[in-house]
Amino acid sequence: MYNNPKDSTAQSNDPSTLVSATINLSGVKLEDITVKEVVIGESLLNPSAHAMVTFQSAMYYRPTNWNYFRCKPIGINISDNLGLRTMAVNQHVYRCENRHFADTNSGKVEELTLHSVDESILKDAETIMEKSWQCSTPAAVVREAMSKLNVQTLKMNNSTGPGRPYVAESIHPLQVIQQQANVALYNGDDPSFLHYMTIDERSGLNVHNFQPLTELMNSSRAPHQIYASDTAVSGGTSFSDQAQSDLALRTAVTFNFPCDYDVLSDLLNGVNCNGKNMNDVRTFNLASGDISSAMGAITQAANIFKSLTNLGTAQQQNTCETLVEKYLHRRQARMGMLEKDKIALRVTIPWTPSLHVGHQIYFNWYNRYDTNFQQYGSGKYLILHMTHNIQYGGYATTTLDCIANTFGRES
Repeated sequence: MYNNPKDSTAQSNDPSTLVSATINLSGVKLEDITVKEVVIGESLLNPSAHAMVTFQSAMYYRPTNWNYFRCKPIGINISDNLGLRTMAVNQHVYRCENRHFADTNSGKVEELTLHSVDESILKDAETIMEKSWQCSTPAAVVREAMSKLNVQTLKMNNSTGPGRPYVAESIHPLQVIQQQANVALYNGDDPSFLHYMTIDERSGLNVHNFQPLTELMNSSRAPHQIYASDTAVSGGTSFSDQAQSDLALRTAVTFNFPCDYDVLSDLLNGVNCNGKNMNDVRTFNLASGDISSAMGAITQAANIFKSLTNLGTAQQQNTCETLVEKYLHRRQARMGMLEKDKIALRVTIPWTPSLHVGHQIYFNWYNRYDTNFQQYGSGKYLILHMTHNIQYGGYATTTLDCIANTFGRES
């Protein structure tokens, strides 16, 4: 039976849902200055979370020396009018850009943007590590690198594989951590670790995360339910119905599917149409003279990585095995699905500060005329990138770039 669906695309104009942001710049009282826009971003591919605040200032009435705020703390507090959705961000200003006359005035108002990051990111830029480890786990190396940055909050999965030799040759701590992510083995055989940052919306703390992608995909945490904007929940329920008003915050403002699949990209990254790994690593052992292949026999492969190994000779060399046979040929295939042109779902929803990269969502898109049927594109996704956007006037959204939850089904 086909029912004519109600129009559920109109968002509520209830003032209680409007969002505002207040800015604390080192305790300085900002007079004749308006916050025009706040943008906050997280990404699984970036060790830093970023914030941008755009100001409009009455430049001739109360001139502001914006250079004063260089490297200074910035506090951002965001809330809806009911105080049900709140978010705090505590970072340090590192960039002032795009200072110009505002478009809507006759040369009396300037507009500019301040960028901020966690203090540990600035600390990394001024810190170099030079050290060797004879036989240490990636987790141990990562913790030592984090200590160089005075990191206060770290969430790390310690199942990073066995110890191995490693040398940090005059590189920054974040580079050390990235190199450890490349070689760490979740549960001993899965090279899918990522280093990324999230912002705890309650405390404003910037949290460093060192987690395997496989664990994020297989999380027992219930996915956040999101609904297609054209049909609400059932295709017969309007947001104007009081009983369903809470669902407006879970309903997409817009959504699209940038890339359902790209077989050519998968093949180039070493994954065939059946999801099987096609990469190989060819190794040479200087101690024994052995030449070997991770795939067993010397065969053709999508990508062939060449490396030295100490497999079978590590003990006589008084060190640990490098284990290149376990991760080198599989890491590229693991990371290939995170490429920027492989976004499966891009969805914008009302501002939702409780969501973070690494969380799962479930996108519900029901047929307009048969509510027992879900459209192609419904299903579980993992948040890869996300951006909060808060505009002057109270309009606030969260945009999620997601990948399909199909990772790790075939090694």
